Amino acid sequence: MRTLLIIALSAASVLGARAHSSLEELMEDMNTRQVEALQAYVAANPEAADSAEARERLIYALIAIDDYDGALEILRGMYEALPAEKAGLELSDAFGEIIVPMIQLYQMSGQREEAQALIARVREDFQSHDMIETINEGLDEFSRMFELPGKGDILDLAFTALDGREINLAAMTGTVVLVDFWATWCMPCIRAMPGLMKLHADYHEKGFEIIGISLDEERERLERYLERENIPWPQHFDGLGWENEFAVRYGIQAIPATFLIGPDGVIIGTDLPEAALREHVAALLDAPEESPIKQED
Repeated sequence: MRTLLIIALSAASVLGARAHSSLEELMEDMNTRQVEALQAYVAANPEAADSAEARERLIYALIAIDDYDGALEILRGMYEALPAEKAGLELSDAFGEIIVPMIQLYQMSGQREEAQALIARVREDFQSHDMIETINEGLDEFSRMFELPGKGDILDLAFTALDGREINLAAMTGTVVLVDFWATWCMPCIRAMPGLMKLHADYHEKGFEIIGISLDEERERLERYLERENIPWPQHFDGLGWENEFAVRYGIQAIPATFLIGPDGVIIGTDLPEAALREHVAALLDAPEESPIKQED
């Protein structure tokens, strides 16, 4: 731990000698230098008592700079280092520290085929484990997660909204669209609403729209909420709750579930946190010719 602190302090002292034009630039520089320092430490001290902690910190530091492939490379190495005979392995270590983070990173980076390949391999590798039934149940849940639409996919949505507007997502090319599966009884959905309202107000005139897919069963409750909160974007409602037409079509099993769709009609992000969502929308609409947002192959 002391060595890690020394590395961090050394990096900070180097940063202090350089001028930065913004706090964002400073933080990005700090994160990059932290990665470089941790990489150097791990490479030079692979057998140190705190090497496991250093690798863990490095993984989180790589994620902070959106280097998912770098983080996955480390995790894959950790998986390969597990004993060949996995019957007696502690699941909290193997799954909590290696397998689950790998699956989550594959999801975040849109690598669904790689995720499914990992899930299949884990099933095979752990088939002799005493808790294989529990393991398979958990892996089934993760596998279903990758059956949802993801980066590179196209949603087919066409309906008459509550307010009478005719909505056809296929006809909205050129517009950045957020499809939001939600409900008035969903507290996380309601907590996210002020951020969506602000995003819509800031970017609607530039070409941003939100389409709500309500999983409510009571039309009056939904309409009261929309009127009270002045929600301006169109809403799909069929009163079927979890059996909502589009929720069933796309396998929605938890809400909020959001899909950010680029001007070409292709999904470029799912379930993005508020800050990341704003960053993507801003990159696409403020300076689309210089947008850093790229489609996954």
